[in-house]
Amino acid sequence: MRRIRYILFLLICLCSSGVLVYSQNSSSRVELFTIEDGLAQTGVNCIIQDSRGFLWIGTQDGLNRYDGYNFFVYRNRHNDSTSICDNFIRSVCEDKSGNLWIATNNGLSMFDRKSGNFLNYYHDPGNPFSISDNSLFCVYEDREGILWIKTVETLEKFDRNTGKFIHYNHFSDVFTYVSGTRYFSILEDSQGKIWVGTKDGLNCFDKKLEVFERFEYKDNDNE
Repeated sequence: MRRIRYILFLLICLCSSGVLVYSQNSSSRVELFTIEDGLAQTGVNCIIQDSRGFLWIGTQDGLNRYDGYNFFVYRNRHNDSTSICDNFIRSVCEDKSGNLWIATNNGLSMFDRKSGNFLNYYHDPGNPFSISDNSLFCVYEDREGILWIKTVETLEKFDRNTGKFIHYNHFSDVFTYVSGTRYFSILEDSQGKIWVGTKDGLNCFDKKLEVFERFEYKDNDNE
């Protein structure tokens, strides 16, 4: 497990800076993983370590599981509805039950460890409670077990008890709605409020009132 934590740190450094710095300590060494080592693709978009110690690495050509020694790659298989919905992985999170949720370029996937299969969610034009778009950027679980997903245009709330996606759209002139369409981060605070960072400002979502409070930068704001 110590080895996998060390490798996780190195991979994060590689993704964030693109540069590996070698330590002057002669007892330390850097391992660089490439396609030849089993990594699906060098375009890494996200990395998490799950509750079992595995690294999950989302690339532009598959989801990689790394146990500290070997890679196993999950890819979409044509005409197999139990495979991951797309190979372009943007975000991965682990829920409280140990299942993995994967935001891809073509839908949302849930990996069931018991069966080894994926359950996939796509936009359905005939269902207003389906996810609003298949191009996803982030998936996050709050303390209540509710999933929050970023799409191109909306913030999505997925309640697994009802199986419904609730869409929060952007309206520039309505300040109880999210301030922008390009979302960069989602986080829950200690009071259970959801914070959403967009290119147009920071938003705080009150789950009880179902409204957003916007915090936007202004050029003439001196405070």
